[in-house]
Amino acid sequence: MWRVLIQNCHHRAWSYVDAIRGFHVSTWPSRLSRLSRARPNMNGAPHRRPMVFRIHTPSIGLAIGFVLTTSALAFTSCAAWSTHSNERLFHGSHSLYSLSSLLGVRRNSELLVQDEHAERWAGGYHRLVQYLQAFPQTVRQVGLDVYEGIADAYMALPTYQQAAVPLVALNTAVFVAWLLSPALGTSAWMQRYFVHRPSSVRVITLLTSVSSHQWFPHFLFNNIALWSVGSSAIQALPRNETHGNIPEADTFPQFLAFYISAGLFASLASHLAVAFRWRLPSLTPAERAGLSRRSSLGASGAIYAAFALCACTMPQVQLR
Repeated sequence: MWRVLIQNCHHRAWSYVDAIRGFHVSTWPSRLSRLSRARPNMNGAPHRRPMVFRIHTPSIGLAIGFVLTTSALAFTSCAAWSTHSNERLFHGSHSLYSLSSLLGVRRNSELLVQDEHAERWAGGYHRLVQYLQAFPQTVRQVGLDVYEGIADAYMALPTYQQAAVPLVALNTAVFVAWLLSPALGTSAWMQRYFVHRPSSVRVITLLTSVSSHQWFPHFLFNNIALWSVGSSAIQALPRNETHGNIPEADTFPQFLAFYISAGLFASLASHLAVAFRWRLPSLTPAERAGLSRRSSLGASGAIYAAFALCACTMPQVQLR
């Protein structure tokens, strides 16, 4: 009995030493953890198990490889998407392109993109009508009115602002997930997969954290900047010529690849700053423990890159 007690004390002491050194975070034994969760506190609510993260040495090669590979895939996929979309519009509307001498090629391309968007919204409307058949008449009418209002507002936007809508919608969806996470019990999952912590082994968060905002001011100002400056950046992107003198019909695939890559490299810069500092021989255990809690999230890096793109391509434009 005494030998078992001494071994337990020895193991716990070394667990605390390792935690201070930053190698891993120690936890209570599983039986005590279950008892602490089951025992109510003074207010009658059960104790919550603290969020525990394993601590590792921040990677350098793995993070760089992930960013380079993902950026290459983003540009390759968006290039294939742009080529396929432009060929489909060109072959499907060759007669409209023939009027380029009267209206201009770029204007014809924008009209074709708008027509394609209108067809998608019309198809969605017909699918929504079929889906709402089982609901009462009042619910059907409200659902269709809301859909029509959203479609009209979207189609009234310029094409360059329409391209920013999916990114703003993605940021909004992740922000709503943060708001609902305490009620749904998904706070730990959101912290694990939508916040980049260099001392973890998850490099996927270099990408997912770009669309993640926990606080409303951070979410609001980033999306306002994305809506205004991001739209200008879309206009600044060049339209490569295909099929002779016909430019690309839509630059959203180019901007999407640029946005993803810029966000990835911004996350990588923050990651490498922690990783290189972690390897300093003069780093104390307390400083390493602080670095293990360092994390980042948000679309600020991608938006700053859009600012830089606008400044380089349109230096005469002024902010108002």
